Amino acid sequence: MPITLERPQGEANAAHRGRTSRTPTGRTAAVQLSIPAALGTAAVLFHALDSWVLQVEGDSSVGRRAMYLVSVILGGILWLIAHRVLSNRLRAIVLLSTGLISAVIVAPILGSYIDKQGLGGSRFSGVLGLAGATTLITIGATRLIREAKTRWRKMLAIPIAFAIAQFLVLPVVPAVLATQAARPPLPLGTPADFGMSYENVAIEAADGTKLAAWYIESTNGAAILLRHGSGSTRASVLRHAAFLSGAGYGVLLTDARGHGGSGGRINEFGWHGRQDIPAVLDYLEARPDVRGDIGVLGLSMGGEEALVAAASDERIAAVVAEGAGTSTYEDSIANGAHPMARFINWTLYALTDVLSDASQPTGIKDSIRLIAPRPVLLIAGEESVERAVGPIYRDAGGPTAQLWMLPDTPHTDGLSQHPTAYRGRVLSFFHESLLVHE
Repeated sequence: MPITLERPQGEANAAHRGRTSRTPTGRTAAVQLSIPAALGTAAVLFHALDSWVLQVEGDSSVGRRAMYLVSVILGGILWLIAHRVLSNRLRAIVLLSTGLISAVIVAPILGSYIDKQGLGGSRFSGVLGLAGATTLITIGATRLIREAKTRWRKMLAIPIAFAIAQFLVLPVVPAVLATQAARPPLPLGTPADFGMSYENVAIEAADGTKLAAWYIESTNGAAILLRHGSGSTRASVLRHAAFLSGAGYGVLLTDARGHGGSGGRINEFGWHGRQDIPAVLDYLEARPDVRGDIGVLGLSMGGEEALVAAASDERIAAVVAEGAGTSTYEDSIANGAHPMARFINWTLYALTDVLSDASQPTGIKDSIRLIAPRPVLLIAGEESVERAVGPIYRDAGGPTAQLWMLPDTPHTDGLSQHPTAYRGRVLSFFHESLLVHE
């Protein structure tokens, strides 16, 4: 008969408790990870609140002092709740997700501000927020891998990372950059550096936003509005102003909303153009030296703004758009797109709509149909998107739309690469469109 030895009840209960409860070492490790996780959460909240205070209240020292305290308290409370309520795996997922979302939002904004304005002032909170996001990603990923019981589950990290890159980073980063980027400062240089007499002008948009501009008087009765590209200012189109002014045209160089000296929030897809360009046209119409037609020459974002605005404002008699690409969901799928690209593009523009105070306008393909029979000149460089959508936009514009494809020409660099041909083609176009009937 086999002999069995029974363990006393007290020892059995102790062994069971040992298997189900955390060991002192495990509890210490959890506490050690909880402290940086709480600090990381506080750092992310600190940056979010700092950005909110700057945007809503201005550079308020009182608001900032309150924000420091609130961010630390909220960070501690949120992590305490997560630590007590959530399981280890769910806690790791929350940490990783929060860190990733924070990083793809904070990193592009921080990079934009450092690039345009240097590392100083409110950039400190961005560095802190990015550090906090990195901390949350590291802790969350480490815990999630440890929680995986089998090797094949750990191998899922590779497709998961790919999915995150496709469906989080690709749409979120451009949307954040388009709506939260740093204001491009107005560099040194004025029309006077090119021998042009000019006036400093302030134009008020319909919502009260002040738009900064330079105006060079017309000698032939017609005027041209110049619109720069995203991330730049009116100073970037001074060379265009010089040859247009030299031909007698009045030239108005404006800073887009959120750029240079203009007020308002930035939108680097140009969605504010349809509300700002009408106010600029009002200014030109009221000038005594402008007795004839008005044209628009826009680069990149400025060209896209001009095409959309011209569709609903017949005061624009002709448009030259160099480097026009895609600035709406409809434009992004105009030349075809596979389902994944469609989803990413839809997410990108939907998120931009949420983050911006301007709504998504009509696409360029639909807008250019409404411009006809007014003339349009599209200029495309060597960038693939320009060469892809250029023929589509030209065909949509009908017989009064022209497409000029420039070889070996970087984005919006036509005047630099082909100065003689560029000046001749653009001046001939505007002369035939604005002056020939006079």
